[in-house]
Amino acid sequence: MRDSISQGVFTNIDPPGSRASQAIGINDSGDIVGSYVIGDVSRGFLLSGGVFTRIPNSTIANRINNNKVIVGEYWQNGVSGFIATPTATIPQPADVVSVTPSAGSGTNQPFTATFSNANGFTNISWAMLLFQSSLTGVNACYVQYNLSANILYLVTDDGAAPLGPLTPGSAGIVQNSQCLLNGTGTAVSGSGDTLTLTVNLSFSPAFEGPKNVYLSAQDIHGLNNGDWQLKGTWNPVPTSPQPADVVVVNGASFRRATEPNGAVAPGAIATIFGTDLASSTEVAPGVPLPTTLGETSVTFNGTAAPLFVVSGGQINAQVPFTLLPGEVSVQVNRGSEVSAVQPVTVASVSPGIFTINQQGTGQGAVLIANTATFAAPSGSIPGREAQPVNRLGFISIYCTGLGDVTNRPPSGEPPAVGGQSVSLQTPTVTIGGVEVPVSFSGLTGFVGLYQVNVQVPSEAPTGDAVDVVITIGGIPSNTATIAVQ
Repeated sequence: MRDSISQGVFTNIDPPGSRASQAIGINDSGDIVGSYVIGDVSRGFLLSGGVFTRIPNSTIANRINNNKVIVGEYWQNGVSGFIATPTATIPQPADVVSVTPSAGSGTNQPFTATFSNANGFTNISWAMLLFQSSLTGVNACYVQYNLSANILYLVTDDGAAPLGPLTPGSAGIVQNSQCLLNGTGTAVSGSGDTLTLTVNLSFSPAFEGPKNVYLSAQDIHGLNNGDWQLKGTWNPVPTSPQPADVVVVNGASFRRATEPNGAVAPGAIATIFGTDLASSTEVAPGVPLPTTLGETSVTFNGTAAPLFVVSGGQINAQVPFTLLPGEVSVQVNRGSEVSAVQPVTVASVSPGIFTINQQGTGQGAVLIANTATFAAPSGSIPGREAQPVNRLGFISIYCTGLGDVTNRPPSGEPPAVGGQSVSLQTPTVTIGGVEVPVSFSGLTGFVGLYQVNVQVPSEAPTGDAVDVVITIGGIPSNTATIAVQ
């Protein structure tokens, strides 16, 4: 900025946005010409009657006579002189104003960008929007609009060529790998100095993470606003939160897979607790069970696990039958995010009895044989039939983690219809501390669900909560209860 003096009074000449200025010439009417700098660009100016007028980029206004004719220097492929007469309109650079919305996230969104030119919006030639994490047209969502032709372009992935053209308001589309520009919902209007451009964009899943929103404009003389201007930020495809606090437990006993007798077994149902495991609750539509629900999947040593259900805080999955005993690494994948590795123990067998409270304690998921009646106190299970089992009566205990079976089905599938999948190891069962023989141990018609059939001994204690324990391979299950009379 420089100062001028008139009749002993200093007056600052401070063109808007300048970092340096110089007053060079003045006529008898007090009209002043000179130059100022914005960024690294020099521009001439005229200050007349208190009104500041810009002269195009790369200029210096050196002199002004009493007829307001201006002469100066202009740089374009070398130095040239210029003369501007009072009747001529001095070209003005196109400017950017704003973009709406200026922040947020979403895959589909119309954006309204505003541009201006002091000589009227019809002097704007090009208006442009660029969505990218840095100022580059490569692998960007880069939209160009030409006012005189009223057509839109989307720039190619390499940032080198236009795709289109597309007429605003038309039913057409144009797209690259980052986004799709939809003619429907795209509009242009102009009034006075202002041009308003609305573009309707849909971003591709691969274009995830925060992006800057840059605007630029150019006038009909090739003058632009100096540089791309950062006017907003947008997250086209919000990155999924990273799954965290992952804990793997036996899906029936709820023992942690890192505790003694708490390992998970191949083919068993496991429950995974944590935070941000899924964006919503998704349930498998049928069998075979999928290995991905929504954007969530689970791996055991890199092998995808069949999934029953996923939610933000819990996943129910089947441990793949193909896993070998030992320590394995479990990870939850949500979109592009992956949880920290959770080491768990896989054992050949790890029995767990399902319980009504779904916590591994109390009344067991035990039916009186060949009925749908729980061996439980009458009226104790809302909406289900329940009554104590008689001594010498038969019961079916529903459990998981009994290991490999004959006629093993593929992971995620139930046994073949008409076949039996019997556990390779035979468990023992105690009822009220009395050991009883097992008449069947194997898979049911549901994925990962085992059934053990036994007869209640005559010497079993009676009551509403008689303990039941399954032991296989020397490993005891959780203790569930039944009612015996």
